[in-house]
Amino acid sequence: WTVPDSSSCSMRAAVKSACSSFPKSALPAEVQILVNDAVALSPPTHMLAIHSDVPVPSGQKRQVALFPMHDIVFGAHCAGLPALPVSKPCTDASIYAVPVVSLRVPSTESFPLLHGYLYSRQPAALLSTLLPPSGSDMMQQFACAARIHGLWRNACALAVVDEELYDTTPKAAQKEWQ
Repeated sequence: WTVPDSSSCSMRAAVKSACSSFPKSALPAEVQILVNDAVALSPPTHMLAIHSDVPVPSGQKRQVALFPMHDIVFGAHCAGLPALPVSKPCTDASIYAVPVVSLRVPSTESFPLLHGYLYSRQPAALLSTLLPPSGSDMMQQFACAARIHGLWRNACALAVVDEELYDTTPKAAQKEWQ
């Protein structure tokens, strides 16, 4: 199942331009997104608070990254996504409040790749971000292998249902080692 192109483009633009902030002391139940032209066309329904599944040492704060999302995009492709709270309609024309969903993933570093892919559904674009530059050294190749593995681990953890995604990651790994 895919989102129609016009809806997909407006949702992609909305998540790219969504701006929000939250207090550093604790993760709130909801955040406010400033409404701009792109957000107004297709406002995100939730804010993912992505964090690692690695335990945090005592006394340290957990690092969290926020990613705006649309429930229809993630719900259509992620069978392992937890139940999402109901998103309330906009009450102010300049601010849109959305619920925060805490989501633990194996690779926080690779999550932006999965997030971007679910909105674009462009395997060639994903592949180009996974491959090392020509003439790369061993460290660059190792970094690419780690990105591929992290993307795969996140896709498995969220039970992503997308054959093209799973076809892309082996192609990247195969090309990397040639």
